[in-house]
Amino acid sequence: MIPDFTAEVQAKRASYLEVKKVLHAEGIRYSLLFPSKLKIMLDGHSHLCQAPDKALAWLESHTSGLIDHDLSGPLVLQRRRKRRSSRDRVQEEGMTKPTLQQVIQEKRAALQAAASLTESGHSGREKSDNPDVPESEDASDLDSMVSTLEGAPHMMLQTTSDRI
Repeated sequence: MIPDFTAEVQAKRASYLEVKKVLHAEGIRYSLLFPSKLKIMLDGHSHLCQAPDKALAWLESHTSGLIDHDLSGPLVLQRRRKRRSSRDRVQEEGMTKPTLQQVIQEKRAALQAAASLTESGHSGREKSDNPDVPESEDASDLDSMVSTLEGAPHMMLQTTSDRI
């Protein structure tokens, strides 16, 4: 059986409550060791504190450079936020390239325009002034080309690099 904490040890452990709230709010890992020592893990290093006031003093001295960063949430969420902000910046500057769906829609419109030209009486053998319009296409070729484009992910134009 494990003996219960004495009243003195419980009081010492309870004195760390405010420090633990600060650490939790900042997303800094910690653990309260037996009997009443606080272990703070920050940037791959750990520090063992004997008293709550010493823990706060150490925390203030070692987190002054980290205050500019958003420490809320796990690292994965921080990376997602950073990626989203860079993606938003790229879109604001207008540097995005078309996605696969946009390319497919453009090709489908060009092929439908070509099909409507051949149906309206133009010979499929005549050269068109528009370089996007194929020389001769019928409806079955149109559907096969669209299905080929939809099944070709390697043709997708990649957006600007948002990797850090």
